[in-house]
Amino acid sequence: MPIRFLFCAAAFLMTLSVNAQQQVARENVIVSSQVHGFWEYLPADYNSNPDKKYPLLVEWHGVGEAGNGSLPALEMARIHGVARVVKAGLFPKTVTFNGQSYSFIVLSPQYMDAMGMSISDIDAFLDYAFAHYRVDRSRVYLTGYSLGAMLLYQYAGNSSVQAQKVTAIVPVSTCSNASLGYSKVIAQNNVAVYGIHGDSDIQCPWQWTVNWSNSINMANEVPPVPPAVYSLTPGLNSSDPHDIFWFTFEPGWSAPPVNKNIYDWMIQYSRNLPVQAPPLWNCDSIAFTPGTGSINVKGIVAPVATIQVFNSSWASVFNQSLTNSPGTYTIPSLTGGTYHVRVGFYTASWSPICDVLKDVVVSNSTPPPTPTTNACDAITVKAARGSINVGGLNAPVVTVQVFNNIWSTVYNQTFNSSTRSTNITSLPAGTYHVNVRFSTSSWTPICEKMFNVVVTN
Repeated sequence: MPIRFLFCAAAFLMTLSVNAQQQVARENVIVSSQVHGFWEYLPADYNSNPDKKYPLLVEWHGVGEAGNGSLPALEMARIHGVARVVKAGLFPKTVTFNGQSYSFIVLSPQYMDAMGMSISDIDAFLDYAFAHYRVDRSRVYLTGYSLGAMLLYQYAGNSSVQAQKVTAIVPVSTCSNASLGYSKVIAQNNVAVYGIHGDSDIQCPWQWTVNWSNSINMANEVPPVPPAVYSLTPGLNSSDPHDIFWFTFEPGWSAPPVNKNIYDWMIQYSRNLPVQAPPLWNCDSIAFTPGTGSINVKGIVAPVATIQVFNSSWASVFNQSLTNSPGTYTIPSLTGGTYHVRVGFYTASWSPICDVLKDVVVSNSTPPPTPTTNACDAITVKAARGSINVGGLNAPVVTVQVFNNIWSTVYNQTFNSSTRSTNITSLPAGTYHVNVRFSTSSWTPICEKMFNVVVTN
């Protein structure tokens, strides 16, 4: 069956003025070290139906659209993809499956730089979305293109906890080849996957999308439900066959074997979540104790717990997911002031149990002196058998990133206080690039240094 391009440009232009969809720039919202802003699109009846929950669609862009999360840089995040479709007024207001209509919440975050972006930022943004929007947790969809597509496979394949947050992913022109480890997790958790790639792409070869689909479907003895599918499509830009990031997101595009646009394909999948949370866990035992520059949270007894801290203007300053009932947790490195602290309890499959919101007043602490720009000179990186030790981590905020020899992220961690050192374990033999960044407590860069090390077996 030939690929169908249903571009009704004339009709869209005639109705654009009356059907324009409102897309709001959420500038300078610091969700993680990499995500400082995003575009928001809400269903037409979102504000008039305060008890209704909606499917969530989050889009992750490529390398060229990075920016600081504020206008005008944020405009880069809607040059392509879903954000462009919403801006043009082409996004479907409703989609229908089995006679029921749905409307998407659409969020299009912008990340600061390609080198620093990781799956931990995706996880933080999803938790932010779950806390701030009325999301139908059984219908959470992710899409992305180029680097963003690569991150989708890594996120859904990183762990069952993360895979269970997602119903389906649509990676477009992924820039990474298949990984058996990621494929196993995706398949075990039955994440629906629809890969799309330009059939002449050599920058990020089209075979990678084919390989991902085959790897997911054959990773385990029991195939996933549904099986992963893919479409290869001719590009419309012969000088850049990698660039299929615009027409593939339009509702008039479809291709075999799916023969649906991506929105109709997504909505047919949902996760079966339990209606009631187990009575074993509740939020009644949660207690908050302010300290000097910190908040201690007690009573964290649930399979999965999230702690979110917002300052007095509701900007996010801390976001952490915890597993296996740690009991207590201390949030460090806080300046004096009033904070809104939200704790949520979830089952192992991320079904909500309960949540509590509390205002806590933190007293000032004496801040350590800000490191100088040459503070990174004291950083030490030592490789050993299957591990890398990073020392000299002396700054209010420290980010440690480790990439393998093809620049895929294998470790990404941000520390909110000087940990002095960290040990990265379970690394196979090979060459690694270690990037260490020092920042102030307000995320102002201090210094950054890159190391190349060789790990032995």
